[in-house]
Amino acid sequence: MRARLISTGFMLAALLFCVQMCFADGYVETTILYYGEYIMPDIMTLAVDDSGDVLIGTYNYGLYKYNGESCELVADYKGCGIPIRSIDFAPDRSLWIGGYAATGIGFRDYTGGISHFDGETWTYYQEESGLASDAIRTIAVDKDGVVWAGAEYYSWTNKTYYRGLTRYDGETWTIYDKSNGLTDNRIIDLAISNDGTLWVATGNGLSRFDGVKWEKLLEMNGETIGLVGSMEIDSNDHVWFTSSEGITKYDGLEFFTYSFDTIDSGHSLRNFAIDSEDKLWITCDKGLICFDGNSWDVVLEPDTDLQEDMRNITVGFDNVIWFYSHKHDNMKSETYQCLTRYDQYATSVADTSAEPSQTITISNSPNPFNPNTEIRYTLPCDGSIKIDIFNCLGQRVASLADRHMPAGNHSIVWNGTDSAGNPVSSGVYIARIGNEKSVVNHRMMLMR
Repeated sequence: MRARLISTGFMLAALLFCVQMCFADGYVETTILYYGEYIMPDIMTLAVDDSGDVLIGTYNYGLYKYNGESCELVADYKGCGIPIRSIDFAPDRSLWIGGYAATGIGFRDYTGGISHFDGETWTYYQEESGLASDAIRTIAVDKDGVVWAGAEYYSWTNKTYYRGLTRYDGETWTIYDKSNGLTDNRIIDLAISNDGTLWVATGNGLSRFDGVKWEKLLEMNGETIGLVGSMEIDSNDHVWFTSSEGITKYDGLEFFTYSFDTIDSGHSLRNFAIDSEDKLWITCDKGLICFDGNSWDVVLEPDTDLQEDMRNITVGFDNVIWFYSHKHDNMKSETYQCLTRYDQYATSVADTSAEPSQTITISNSPNPFNPNTEIRYTLPCDGSIKIDIFNCLGQRVASLADRHMPAGNHSIVWNGTDSAGNPVSSGVYIARIGNEKSVVNHRMMLMR
């Protein structure tokens, strides 16, 4: 699928070079990131916060925030303390960052570790605090605020691997390795399911921890799993991961490996993310690819302006896809750091795909609320609808309705609990209502 160029322009106020492209089934905007007069340094990871802004972790220069128009520096490398490899949010929406140590020619000397930002103060933790290693590759925070930090980094200077998994509950540090639960000491990725199970992707298979005991998964369908790459969990708590075999789903009983004829091997997969509709979005050497469970679609090929070498990818609240890429300009001998926003529902800068008379409307009152809120919606025609509640990580929290409804005004009450009846924590939640013609999202704030 090829994009049609709508407009290009240099936005002086924001110091961003922006290219906008329109697809038949989506809208793309790619931006070369600047901070001041300088091109943004090497990007390592992305995350989307409660306001929909993109947090950008860099290798040498700290943490930035992109609000759709401009970049601002949240903390430089001295402020957040480490090169940023991984970002996650605690239930109270405070920020946790993981990064690895780096020394040698061409690098600043970093000590690595994890950092916590509560909105005002940065706090740093390293090996002397209790970490298994300062070389943090991935970080995850569970629903109780427990921090998990996985290390896997090779120092060419010391000719040494830094490895291990650390759990920190705010008071106690606990270290895990092959001797007490892991399949391997090289931690590649972490993910936490809706039921609170921790999944660990390692250099040799998967490990999972239910809070009491560990379980090791070393084989799938009679073959060794081996090195696991990126890992995500869908709304059904199915675990998806990449390996040398491609991309695999584990439903708790069986492994299902999926292939795509333009992906040569699992090693060409850069990264992937799962949206709230359980569609997989994959960046690889063939472009941006979507897999809906049945078919593969090359959404964006890497030969369009500014989109080459696509890498880290994340999904925003409204299922907007964000990823970054590298574009090398041989004429100027410069490498640009590009951030791309792909809205799969919009068809232009201002989405006019639905006439007003055919548009679902949604609101809630009160907002903020505690614990009950009335969700009011208007349907333009008779039909089947679904109403779901998602948290800010894109995970389905509760399903309120899935039935046929007549056209007109309706309302339903959400009591601030999940599908199991457990009260959910304070934070931003998304009410999503959809039928066969359109999907509408509405942001709500629960304040207990």
